[in-house]
Amino acid sequence: MKPKTIIIEITILLVIALCTLLVMYYLTGLKHLNESVLEAEIHSSYFVFARSTLWIPLFLLIASLTYLLKEAFYRYKRRLPNLILLICLLLFNLELLSFLKFIASLHHFGRTIYPPLSAIPKESPDVSDYKETVMQVLFFLQILFLILLVIVSILTGKNWNLKDDKALLS
Repeated sequence: MKPKTIIIEITILLVIALCTLLVMYYLTGLKHLNESVLEAEIHSSYFVFARSTLWIPLFLLIASLTYLLKEAFYRYKRRLPNLILLICLLLFNLELLSFLKFIASLHHFGRTIYPPLSAIPKESPDVSDYKETVMQVLFFLQILFLILLVIVSILTGKNWNLKDDKALLS
């Protein structure tokens, strides 16, 4: 493997990391630049997240999608970018699994309704449906990325023993 290829791929990963930080700061607000945690009050619950809890999955998602599109033009014949893509897809699936476990561990997924339920004349929506919907979406998203991981692994394996000039030029 040529040093130029390694430098190019490291540069691409650094640009993706910078873009991820910019996206995260844009989503969370520019007033939180110096804070190491993100605080979110969702209805009656107060959540505190470390920045890495959001930054790492977002980086892995953007890197996976970038390399998936970038390597499609080369028909998945280059070794180092394919290895980076496979590692990003695998780690993103593991992050989705941990987030799925977090959602499943929440006992009270919903909100507190004020005034008390006895004062409300009609029925309120069942909040357990939201938890199930979120878990199903995450589950199918994880299956989608696992299928992508298998497909890219097969394509990389087929092209692994090509000569270096074919792998780099095609």
